[in-house]
Amino acid sequence: METTSPTTNDEWRELWLKKLSRELTAREIGKNLSRFHYAIVNKFLSENHGNPRTIDVEKMLSFVGSQQNDVRQPLVMFYENVARSEKHLAALKAKGNT
Repeated sequence: METTSPTTNDEWRELWLKKLSRELTAREIGKNLSRFHYAIVNKFLSENHGNPRTIDVEKMLSFVGSQQNDVRQPLVMFYENVARSEKHLAALKAKGNT
């Protein structure tokens, strides 16, 4: 079986959304909260292309600050459990960053 690395923005987004879906299912998070997490991460990845670990932290914080809802928790869960990144987590958990 041949495997290839994602090359397009859509392939990157689909790869990470599949991983997110598996994590949400494994954690048995409720349907509404799962949908919210999925929608936020989908929007974030749609607006910030490529591997989420390489997305500039400032771009991520700009995304967080531009949203009407508090999207910090879905991104914390994503970067803590799916696309593990200490630098993104530290920025999301820092107080006063919106």
